[in-house]
Amino acid sequence: MATFILLLFTINLDALSFGIAYGINNQKLKPTTILYICLFSTLLFSVPLALSKYISQFFNEIVLRIINSIVLFLLGLFYIFKKETQKKDPVVKFGFKQGFFESIAISVDAMFTSLLSGFNSNYFIFAVFLYAFINYFAIFFGNYFLLKFKFSSKINLQFISGFIFIFLGFFKLIGF
Repeated sequence: MATFILLLFTINLDALSFGIAYGINNQKLKPTTILYICLFSTLLFSVPLALSKYISQFFNEIVLRIINSIVLFLLGLFYIFKKETQKKDPVVKFGFKQGFFESIAISVDAMFTSLLSGFNSNYFIFAVFLYAFINYFAIFFGNYFLLKFKFSSKINLQFISGFIFIFLGFFKLIGF
């Protein structure tokens, strides 16, 4: 159980980097926006988790880990080379489409990890609620603390999130 809880914290590093990315750009994520992202992310985590007992036996774990790593590397490169073309609003509000795509970006690791976990325990609902709780507060605190420290930089520091995704992809590739 302790290992699974630790796993939930590690797969939410993507959510933490998401909050950090907006905090670095001095953009506040509203609690309702975070909840919106969290609900999508939890859904994207819970469906593969529920199916993992049946699906994981048909896939090679190494292949899934490589695919997961490639997707995390690509997300990292996307965040590093992403150009800011629109004016930054100090308070971020997402529509349905953007919120869903942002949720996919921060849930890729969670989806693949839950899919290949072979989860077959009696505490599925507890796991889903704990994931949602950790996810919400990872985004919230990542955003809050960087806003609190008010980075005053003229360069776009969003590349830091990109490097976090690349490091996660590397660690996933080598089996962490």
